Amino acid sequence: MMKEKIYSNLKFLFLAATAVVAYFSYTFGRNVDKIYYAGFLLALIPLYCSHYFTKGRDRLKSLRIIEESWGEPSNKKRNLEIARRYFDFLSKESKEVYMDDQTWEDLDMDELYTMLDRNLTSSGEQVLYHYLRTPLFEEEALLFRDKIIKLFQEDKELRERIQLALHYVGRMKDDDLSSLLWKETESKPYMRLISNVAATLPLVTLLLVPFIGSLVFVPFVMCFGLNAYIHTNHGVKNDVSIKALRYLSEIIRFAGLLCQEDNETLKPYIEEVKDIYEKVKAIARGNSNIGVAEGVDMLYDYGKTLFLIEERSYYRVREDIKKNRELLKRLYRIVGELDCFISIASYREELGDFTRPDFRTDQLGIKVEGLIHPLIEEAVPNNISIGQGGVIITGSNMSGKSTFLRSIGISALFAQTFYMVLADKYQAPFYHIMTSISPSDSVVDGKSYYLREAESILRILNQCGKKYPVLCIVDEIFRGTNPVERISASAEIMEYIIKKNTTAIIATHDLELTELMKDNYQCYYFKEDISDHEGIQFDYKIRKGVSNTRNAIKLLAYLGYPESIVQGAEERVSRQ
Repeated sequence: MMKEKIYSNLKFLFLAATAVVAYFSYTFGRNVDKIYYAGFLLALIPLYCSHYFTKGRDRLKSLRIIEESWGEPSNKKRNLEIARRYFDFLSKESKEVYMDDQTWEDLDMDELYTMLDRNLTSSGEQVLYHYLRTPLFEEEALLFRDKIIKLFQEDKELRERIQLALHYVGRMKDDDLSSLLWKETESKPYMRLISNVAATLPLVTLLLVPFIGSLVFVPFVMCFGLNAYIHTNHGVKNDVSIKALRYLSEIIRFAGLLCQEDNETLKPYIEEVKDIYEKVKAIARGNSNIGVAEGVDMLYDYGKTLFLIEERSYYRVREDIKKNRELLKRLYRIVGELDCFISIASYREELGDFTRPDFRTDQLGIKVEGLIHPLIEEAVPNNISIGQGGVIITGSNMSGKSTFLRSIGISALFAQTFYMVLADKYQAPFYHIMTSISPSDSVVDGKSYYLREAESILRILNQCGKKYPVLCIVDEIFRGTNPVERISASAEIMEYIIKKNTTAIIATHDLELTELMKDNYQCYYFKEDISDHEGIQFDYKIRKGVSNTRNAIKLLAYLGYPESIVQGAEERVSRQ
């Protein structure tokens, strides 16, 4: 902070020195001898020094912000619609197994994404989102990710050097580069030819001066009018996001800086970027003429319009982008991955304790100890061991069933994306994670709650028995229909899925299912205590066995429902 202040003071000091030198140069030049006007050249020295210390101060300020934000969540504004575009493009191109929208919503992944996102660039935000939607099924790739994340945790100097470069790349607030690289746009090769021809016409008219003299003014003005029309109606502003092109330049400049790094762990990235950079660096230079603010320098504006400088640069860059599209996609991914891994390293720093997964591919089942939910402060840790088949979890309302289901799903996701689990121990195979926790009815679609439930369960059934084992997590199966049909359909579905290479975790209030499914499903439960003085108390600990308590009516009494309703409900229950 002190050095930053010194740089700021030196900036103003040299700026004042520039003004002093310029003042005396003007005064002595006017009153003594014109040779003193040469002092204006001397004023360039303190002016340069002021610029140098300005850049130094800004660099120190950026480093301070980076240091202060390390290991801390980011409260920046996010646009998740933009964050998911990279994933949307890639999911159409590949056949990777990815987390579907229902599971993403069930696991509260928007909140988890926000918690993990400390990225400095738009590409980092999009790669993080993509990773969370596409869990891996090979440990080798996860070990590589873990190695890079660990490097950024341990090597502060390297991390801050890369973070500073990423800071200068920055974020696009209302747009993104992925659309430019992945979305096919209409090609206009004829416009480059037209622009080049039109730009040469003013020069051609000047060659006519020896022959027609001052009359050359007429074709010259006509050429300017034509080029002004092209600039106004067919220029860059009418065809593409200038912000995206500018951002691409920053990505390429970052690549140039990364090429200068010498780190063995990052060597795969550095070597790949060196190959890409040599082939695309001309794009960054071409972009320097695109999107320059107008109205600052009128002479330059007229020259830019007369010779179509911006249009010729743009159509040349467009061709270069089209020719090097695959290279630029790779570069975009690399920049995003590095930013994403630093973001996860920062989260790990905040987290402190976590464990690395122990993947077992020889059999199904999950064994986890000390599992907690990442979004809950002072979360209660839980243990569970699931063998072949599945488990049924019972317990009263608000006792912790749904939170525990989400914790299991998130632990599998974190294990298969960033090689970490918020637990003391995690053993499991690689799973295709599928959930049905919070399907809702839809007035727009005209679908009832039960129909949405049935569709949600069906999409899980359609994935069972395929290439990868399924981790099936269901909360209150078929709660939207009558008890007789619910229990019958649930039992058949539960029997079906465990025969299809699936580990099932089912939460239910239907205690009959625990008896029907006892041969293939273990039973766990949550409990609570309700008293007149202390109200409802939960310990949120999972236990082996079946819940023998109900709290729905007690909860009504606790909330202050009329006594006649509570007593009548209890009498009805006692008569059953």
